[in-house]
Order: sequence, then structure tokens, then C-alpha cells
Amino acid sequence: MLFLPLLHLVHHTDASIRLQHSILYDEVDLTGVGQVTTDVCIAGCKVYATLDLTPENKEIADNIVIVNPATRTETSVFTMSILTLPNSSKKQYLELANTPTLTILNKNANRESAPLALWIVSANSPYFRTAEVYEPLNLNRPKAVASTPITILSASRFTVKVPKGDANAVYARAAGYDAIDRNAANNCYAVLDKE
Repeated sequence: MLFLPLLHLVHHTDASIRLQHSILYDEVDLTGVGQVTTDVCIAGCKVYATLDLTPENKEIADNIVIVNPATRTETSVFTMSILTLPNSSKKQYLELANTPTLTILNKNANRESAPLALWIVSANSPYFRTAEVYEPLNLNRPKAVASTPITILSASRFTVKVPKGDANAVYARAAGYDAIDRNAANNCYAVLDKE
């Protein structure tokens, strides 16, 4: 069975979403503030970024940075959003070890933000080392049954289609790979369950 976690934020006043082993931020969380911090990385983490890519959004997202506390280096949301793993269309991520407090800085003059999503996943998450993460426009993987979850991360709306007659089961949740257990008490909505 293919588990297909889907991450797309619906705009709320307080948009951050805390899942079982992760937190998801969008532009609402970063608008009007100089910094956001989280403790999700205490055991280590991966940080993924996606952006609604326009020239204006690129400029804004280039001034929103994730600070690596070990090296004090800054990586922009724009830079992270366009990277893929070598020889793959899987999303690249920033991996951090044992980080009690991760800081995201908004360096824009008016503290503005752009349509984006930052997904920070704890190393304690199931499938931390094995799950596949893609953006919908770049989802290009072998047409084989996935042995671990596939997460589609996007700051924009997208559609997932399952071909008629497909014998493979698909189970999709409005969550990341860390929150897909069908039996979890605080699980997110199922958006597709084709067994």
C-alpha cells in the first residue's frame, strides 16, 4: 500500500500546524515578525521549504532564513525551495543535529512574507530516513510501489490523481510522513483511501 501524505496549508490567522513529530509554518506565521523559533529539532531534524515561485516571492523568500546554530550559517527559504537531491526530483532538505532551538529569521524591511511552507520534521519521526518528499510539479519517480511514504509538499494548491484500474492501494492524508498512522488519536484528515 502506498501512503501519500499531502501538505498544503489552508490560510488561518495562526497557520502553524503541529503534527506528531513536526511543525508546518506558512507565510502567515512569518508576516510581521522578526523571528520564529521551535524546539522540534532537539533530537535533530530535517527542514524542507517550498515557495509559490514568482520573481517578487523569490526576493522576499531570499530574506527569510533558517539559522544553523552550530555553524551560525543562514540558508534562505528561496534557496531551499529550489533544491532537489542529486540525480532525483526529491526535495533537498537542511538536516540539523541536536538543536534545542531552531530560529527562522525574517530579514525583510517590512517583515513581509510570501506564499511558502516550511516543514520541520523531528529525527524521532517514523520514516525520517526513508520517506520520499516531492513538490507536485516535480514529482517524477519510478512507477513502482513505494515501500515507504511519499510526501507532497506545496505552498500552492495541487491535485493528485489515481488512474482508473490501478491495482495499487493509495492512502493519502493531509499530513506529512510523520503523521500517517491510521490509528493515531490526533491524526489528520484522510483525503484519499483507495484500497
